[in-house]
Amino acid sequence: MIKILTILSPMIIVFSFHVVGGAFFYIYDVFPEIDNVLHFLGGVSTAMSVLLAQQWGDETHQIPAVRGWLRIVLGVALVALVAVLWELLEFALDRIIPGGRFQDGLFDTMLDLIMGLLGALVVFGIGAVRARSRRDLGGVK
Repeated sequence: MIKILTILSPMIIVFSFHVVGGAFFYIYDVFPEIDNVLHFLGGVSTAMSVLLAQQWGDETHQIPAVRGWLRIVLGVALVALVAVLWELLEFALDRIIPGGRFQDGLFDTMLDLIMGLLGALVVFGIGAVRARSRRDLGGVK
């Protein structure tokens, strides 16, 4: 259970700030542009959680090992799934919380998804560059 919380902790932190800040402190009314930043960070944190899960799977052999580009594609696909689920949750929160303003229409939803995917691509891009440099330096593949 502790390992699961460790793996999910980057996502939990960003998600908590997003929900609490938006629902109770109205940060989106004061700083509307923070929505893009939080969705980018949501993509970053989800990608970090995916990398932590992949690392745990490599160490424990609990999940099949995936290598190379397939690992990146799978990671980005998982981040995309989480981003879509996040948007569905925002939609639900707008209906549940009186005065909820998590979504401002289709353009906002598409921008949220794009920012999340950009965050993931940054994390996986940095990871790919680091893995390549380790390999070029004679390190672990």
